[in-house]
Order: sequence, then structure tokens, then C-alpha cells
Amino acid sequence: MHRLETTMSSIEKTSPPLHGSRFPDILIPGWFSSHKLYERVVNSATNDSVLVELGSYFGESAVYMGKLLQERELDAAFYTVDVMEWDDWMNEEAWYNTRQEIRDHAWLVANQGKNLEAIIRFHLDKYGVEDRVRLIRGDSIETADRFAADSVRFVYLDTTHTYTRVRNEISAWHPKIEPGGIIAGDDFGRDDDNDGGVRRAVREAFNEYTTDGTTWYAVKSDG
Repeated sequence: MHRLETTMSSIEKTSPPLHGSRFPDILIPGWFSSHKLYERVVNSATNDSVLVELGSYFGESAVYMGKLLQERELDAAFYTVDVMEWDDWMNEEAWYNTRQEIRDHAWLVANQGKNLEAIIRFHLDKYGVEDRVRLIRGDSIETADRFAADSVRFVYLDTTHTYTRVRNEISAWHPKIEPGGIIAGDDFGRDDDNDGGVRRAVREAFNEYTTDGTTWYAVKSDG
């Protein structure tokens, strides 16, 4: 695959911090850290914008986007895509940073079962954004076929962080991004499965992109 054209001014730039939640009352187990990027996307979006995230887990990032859209009273279409299948690694307490997250995880499993769709919908309802988030249960690559070329303002990749998966997601979704739109993701620099992971896929796909910690993004050129 040829490298994809973007509009950034250097091969790899470092942006101002993209973390720091605007809504600290959102308490959902997870590792979302691209709060400022989501805010930038919403601040430039319109009612006609189509926004997509790949990978939902328990719904932390989806709720955050929903709250941002709600705050700005935007009717942009936001989709969160996930296979919503429980995996054994989700039982591990070591993944969490605080005892509160461990307790919340245990409560969710006890009350919702190992049903990711039920857990996500519970959180969307709890934080009052069920009307702002559209769930798609499906494969992150196959779901790209549901969207027209040049129709998506923003897509965020946060599923399986292997080189092959991320490379294929970029290939599937980049044609769907509108000129000037953003393709982004998390876990840059983490070499999952010893295959280079996200970093390798992004470096091979894009001539130019921006990073902040583990977040990366590129802007699709107008040409």
C-alpha cells in the first residue's frame, strides 16, 4: 500500500497534551486518554459530521464523545463499533490503575454479566447520552463498507493493537475520511505481539502524523 498523504508539516510532530478529562465525573473502567483530541474534533464538527470510533470496551470514550456533543448541542452522527465479545483478559485486575476501577468492574460483571453491549448501554443510559451514541456490533474492518467514501469527519482506531489489524483498519477507513478529516488512534509505541504494533503500522501508512504519548493522528489532505 502506498503511503497516504496528510497535511502535517513534519514526519512526526508532538502535539500539546491530548489527555485531561472535561468531565471528571465520568467514572468507567478503561484507559481512554485522548480527551483533548475528541474535544478538538467536536469543536470543528457540524450537525452533518459523521464521527466513528473503533473499539468501545465498557463505553468510556463513547460516553465522553456523547457528553461533548450534548454540551455543544450538536446532532453529528457518532458511531462506536465493537465486536462486543468478552475475552478472558478482561477479568484481570492488573489492567486497572485504582481500586475503584476494580470494584466498578466487579459490580458491572455481577449486574450485567459478561455482556459488553449491556455494559456499554448501561453507561450510555447512566450518563444520559444514549441518544448521542449509535452502537454498531461488528468487525472494525468490515464495518467500513457501511460508510461512503469521503463521508467521515473523524475515525478513531482503538481495537486490537497489532500491526496487521491496525494496518488493515487504516487501509479500510482512510478512503472513508473526508478531505481535511482526521484518522487517529491510541497505543502508539506499544509493540503488541512483537510485530511492531501501532507504531509500525502508522509509520508505514503515513508520511506525516502527530503524536502525544500513545495517541496519534493524521489529517487527510484536500488533494
